Amino acid sequence: MPKTQLKLAIALACLSSVLIMILALVAGLGRLVAYVGSGADPATIFQSIPSVPVDLQDRVTWLADLPATAEGRALDPYTRQQIASAYLYAWAQWGISYELQQPYGLKTYFSAPALDAVSIAVTSTVAAGWQLHQSNLHHTLELAFYADDGGIVAFTDRNAHLVQQLLRSDGADDATFVDVRETTNVYQVVMWLQDGTWRVRDLVRTGDGPPLTALQPAVPSADFVQVNGNQLWVDGAPFAIAGINYYPQASPWTMFWPSYKTTQTIADLDLIQQLGLNTIRIFVSYADFGADNVPPTEIAKLTHFLDQAQARQLKVIVTIFDHHTDHHVSTWAADDRHLAGLIPPFAEHPAILAWDIKNEPNRDYAYNTQALVDAWLRHIARTVRRYDPNHLITIGWSQPEAAAALTDIVDFVSFHYFEELADYSPRLEQLIAAADGKPVLLQEFVMSTWNSFWPHGHTEQEQALYYADLLRQHRAYDTAGYMVWTLHDFDSIGLSEFNTPWQRATQANMGLLRHDGTFKPAAAVIKPGAALDLPPLSRWHRWTKPFWLMVMGLGGLGICTGVIGFWWWRRRKKMVNGQRLIANDQ
Repeated sequence: MPKTQLKLAIALACLSSVLIMILALVAGLGRLVAYVGSGADPATIFQSIPSVPVDLQDRVTWLADLPATAEGRALDPYTRQQIASAYLYAWAQWGISYELQQPYGLKTYFSAPALDAVSIAVTSTVAAGWQLHQSNLHHTLELAFYADDGGIVAFTDRNAHLVQQLLRSDGADDATFVDVRETTNVYQVVMWLQDGTWRVRDLVRTGDGPPLTALQPAVPSADFVQVNGNQLWVDGAPFAIAGINYYPQASPWTMFWPSYKTTQTIADLDLIQQLGLNTIRIFVSYADFGADNVPPTEIAKLTHFLDQAQARQLKVIVTIFDHHTDHHVSTWAADDRHLAGLIPPFAEHPAILAWDIKNEPNRDYAYNTQALVDAWLRHIARTVRRYDPNHLITIGWSQPEAAAALTDIVDFVSFHYFEELADYSPRLEQLIAAADGKPVLLQEFVMSTWNSFWPHGHTEQEQALYYADLLRQHRAYDTAGYMVWTLHDFDSIGLSEFNTPWQRATQANMGLLRHDGTFKPAAAVIKPGAALDLPPLSRWHRWTKPFWLMVMGLGGLGICTGVIGFWWWRRRKKMVNGQRLIANDQ
């Protein structure tokens, strides 16, 4: 490049940099003027304050300031927000330190003597051979003093709502679970402004906060489903559930809500009504519904579904937290935000029969421990009830024995059954006894009609007979009803947990409707009051299945091959012997 062109390029680059700096300065001054003009304290714009947590309004509640605050300076809204933000971050960093089992990053949010106190709390816990996982769910703050110079604030945390998981660590790779504690606490707090950042200077626990809200039974009005003894009632009359678990044919599981189609919903609800059923169970995926930030678009989809069900006089059990299996205490605050966005919009919807707070949570025990999952379920049930006092609460356990747990936190007991028919009645009897008089619902039962060259396949006739036998036993007991899995045979399976060809094929053929939309024989069996005395299968039925036909075919082929081989061997032997005789004669 010629020297003159190089100089010109350098000059243009310098000029561009100067122009960008001037524009940035003008924009910054404009923001400063606008900020000061908004009525905020001009001094606070120069403070280096941590960014505001997204869930600040959900996790911090300010009570009315104490009268003594009149002696100091009035706490403006902006500074109040920054103090609450820094306080939340301090608690979060304390929890991270417990997780890492060492004081980590605490100097950012604490100063002595609070810094020394929380650091000692972490190191002494580790030194004593304990592991502690801690999360703060909510804080109720009451301002006591704010200094005239804007540098010191004192308040009481009237309800520091914490959850802690305690484990015993003896140097082994896996710590031993001890307990999960959900507590409320009162703290006296002093924070001061250091280097432009609010830090906790004093943090002293002075006692217990208000007791956790006891989980009361739902007390719905006549517009909602009620519990009357061991039965469900609607409009002043007993209501026996005859229902179905539902996903669309082309978009089951996690594909349902991202691919939601109003026309498909309407068509399928008409089919369910045609089957004579009165209840549907659907699943709300935690991730698909925005996790800790439920979007209005998903609320609109669920609203449409419930409105269409109500128009057809169908009740709906809404199962929440589907495919959400991590219940570490650090996730509880996000789960609370999920409920805050999901439950209130539907607290008055008449189509909802119940909130099922988790599908088969006992399958999560292996990843979280039973005590942690059970503590989480209690917390979720209490939170759902706080947001919705009208609708019932249940839990969809995967076996009758598992459903005997936590019966005190549900309005009716739900269980699933996929096992031997001979064991059903005694296991149901045991669950009814454990339910302590509460209604009991058979929430899922199924037999797949995938019948191929793989073993253990079943025909449509076997499915109908299984359903008839199970329901015949079920009718002998006073229960809340039953729900079959599921309406459709699915076109595809969108879950990675079904990763083998036979798993995916089995799951894809569990419906009452075939892939072509026609009804299987079992569709007539699940109708309320249907005749259950189906004729038995012929003794030759099993031998007509593809697997046994293949076995018999291979067996026949083997026999034929053996016969031909033996014949060939004999013929070959005779030929060889004949040649030997000729050779001997010569």
